[in-house]
Amino acid sequence: MLTTRELGWSNIVFGMFSLIRLTAEPHFRVQVVLFDASVATLWLLSGKCLLSSDPAWMITAMAAGASAARSMISGTVVGMRMADSLWNIRDTAMVPQAVADSAARFLSYGVEFLYWPFVVLVMLKAFDAPRPRGQPDPGNSSCLAFAGAAVLGMIVQAALLGPLR
Repeated sequence: MLTTRELGWSNIVFGMFSLIRLTAEPHFRVQVVLFDASVATLWLLSGKCLLSSDPAWMITAMAAGASAARSMISGTVVGMRMADSLWNIRDTAMVPQAVADSAARFLSYGVEFLYWPFVVLVMLKAFDAPRPRGQPDPGNSSCLAFAGAAVLGMIVQAALLGPLR
């Protein structure tokens, strides 16, 4: 099982990859880019928190929820839009770039969709350690933060991407 330090570094790498990927996709609408940039920032922030001596699990759980929401909603809405635009490309010279952009975006969504639940499981495993009597369960708080950020992220993402249909 990965340590929190290894998860922290992997979050930073994924966050950097997300930011670099955004620079290669200048033709996406500002709503998509803003939400993607905020999720990439959450990746970096949660990575920094996991590298600290006392990991901030709530921030990591919120980053996980927001990223999971982004991968689900964007994978659906943006995916349908991209598939439609790929199907309707008239200039064959644009096809390789459009396919490359689509592949990079869906690879990112797939990694996020598989990675964040794994992070939450590692967090819950870290909470198995005994705690002093009367202290709240950090696992419950982190799961609530994950769920709340996921629902809020889905609502914001749906509101931003609604006009794209």
